[in-house]
Amino acid sequence: MATAMRGYLLRRPVPWAVLILALVTATGCAGGSPVATDQAGPVAQVAADLPRPGQITHSAAALETPASALGSSFRTDLLNQHVAVDGSTAVFTPQDAADQQPAASDFGLSRAAIAVYSFDVTDLAGEPQLALSLLSQMLPEGSSQRVFAGIANRRTDSWDWQELSYEPDSAEGPRLSGHSQGGTTGPWLDLALVVYGDAPLTIDAVSVRPSDLPDGTVQVFRKGWDGTVKGSPGERFGASISISPDGRGRPHVAYYDSSAGQLYHMWLADRVWFTQALTSEDDAGSSNDLVATPDGGLLAVYYDATRGVGPLRWLAPESLTSLVWSPQSNYDEGSDELGTPIDAGARCQAVFDVDGNANVFYEDRTTGRIRHAWQAPGVMGWLHEYVSPPDVVASSPRAYRCADSACATYQTAGKLWIAEPGNDGWELSELADDLANPLDPAAEFSFCDGAVRERDQTAVFAMACTGGLRVIHRDLAARNVLLSELITTTPGDGAFVDVALLADDGVCLTHFNPKEYKVFFETGDIPSAEQFTRIVALAFDGPDEDCDGLACWVSPDLNADGTHDVLLVTMSTKDKPKQETKPKRYFTGHVTLLKQ
Repeated sequence: MATAMRGYLLRRPVPWAVLILALVTATGCAGGSPVATDQAGPVAQVAADLPRPGQITHSAAALETPASALGSSFRTDLLNQHVAVDGSTAVFTPQDAADQQPAASDFGLSRAAIAVYSFDVTDLAGEPQLALSLLSQMLPEGSSQRVFAGIANRRTDSWDWQELSYEPDSAEGPRLSGHSQGGTTGPWLDLALVVYGDAPLTIDAVSVRPSDLPDGTVQVFRKGWDGTVKGSPGERFGASISISPDGRGRPHVAYYDSSAGQLYHMWLADRVWFTQALTSEDDAGSSNDLVATPDGGLLAVYYDATRGVGPLRWLAPESLTSLVWSPQSNYDEGSDELGTPIDAGARCQAVFDVDGNANVFYEDRTTGRIRHAWQAPGVMGWLHEYVSPPDVVASSPRAYRCADSACATYQTAGKLWIAEPGNDGWELSELADDLANPLDPAAEFSFCDGAVRERDQTAVFAMACTGGLRVIHRDLAARNVLLSELITTTPGDGAFVDVALLADDGVCLTHFNPKEYKVFFETGDIPSAEQFTRIVALAFDGPDEDCDGLACWVSPDLNADGTHDVLLVTMSTKDKPKQETKPKRYFTGHVTLLKQ
């Protein structure tokens, strides 16, 4: 989505507060499952019963526990319940057998299985951050275990909480993982484990080690989902993800769950992430866009592949608390002006013009043309027109606000065009002729995104090309290109590219390279394209794991400490273990909070 500024910047020497959401659709993440980042919700009662970090003493015996300990080595002198020693393992047996996904208010102290570990981390002194790893036995299929880790913070004399991510296919075996919020403040580290769920969880070992995050980055929080979806080994699932803040500045995410054919909405409230389904019928949401409305609400436009129409839902500002969406009339009913049926609404993109009128650009897959739907004062319903000419197949529109109207880019085979309003219809200009798809070199269409800097009416577009990742800087008022250069020449760069504009002419590009199996951030200045800095954001497990999509958003305003907030959403899949009788793809992903 072009009007919501998105990206990730590590360009300036000032610290950045980075909020990253790496998300994969799975049946387990739907239905309002919260993600706690501090003492809210599930860990509130447990945190209140634990001793303050400053009250915990460490005897010589306690300090003998190294940075890697057996599951059975928990502290018996500190709070522990519903945990039993079985040889060298610890068996956590929470008391939630009747609840698959209890609400946050249902998490009580008596339900939790709790144990505290103390580690000697003298050899890890000076590390900016530590990674947590809990080796476990495989969780039963469909189980509802949720594991929270609290790390004693002696600077604040409180516990820093996070929900651990379950990784059944790690190289070490099934494990739960997370990160500390910073380095150590002494020769020891105290770790409280809290388990809720409907079955026992056996922990074989607990360990801490140096983090492998990019230089200067500290991970604050990490949460993951997992699940399965039908598909052949190696098959890629296209992911549609969009991000926008509401009128209160809270981030919202819309994403498509291909296993259920549903569109989901995820939002952050009181440091807890919640999820709700926006659709329940048809195969809806494989294309979607979430945008802020002029009055501070949200608009979600999407594609209904079953009926070939373009539905939308509106979240009014007064409904931001109740999160009750209002269905509106479709922006396209699936027929053209002559009443001929068309397959409309795919790859939809929405933008509001300066007068507050909604505009949606999308594909008509029946004619192969880009179509425009918009609202006008005094007119009931939606107006429609075609943007691209009838003699070529066009795809992948992106919507932008330019001057007092709306404009769009779209692709034909190997080319990028911009459509801008003129006196006699749309004026079409070619921006690039070397587009190439790094995921599929034979594909006719590639990846492109952009953002508009409204103070001077210029736009920055980024696209995957034959030679690498290209950046184009265009003056929308004068309608001429100021800069067109390749900022990278690495083969494979540019998949799912996403653009964010920042203050001081900064720009950040987020993209995936399928040859290196990594997500990168490219940061630099516009109009100059000579000094971009490349940073690894995420690394996938080589050929065994595949990125299926990403989206990114960065707050335009600085926080009080001179930092920006950034939200990154990624989807990835991997093949199920080979012993599976039926081929399946395995969804995995994480909610990760970083500070930079």
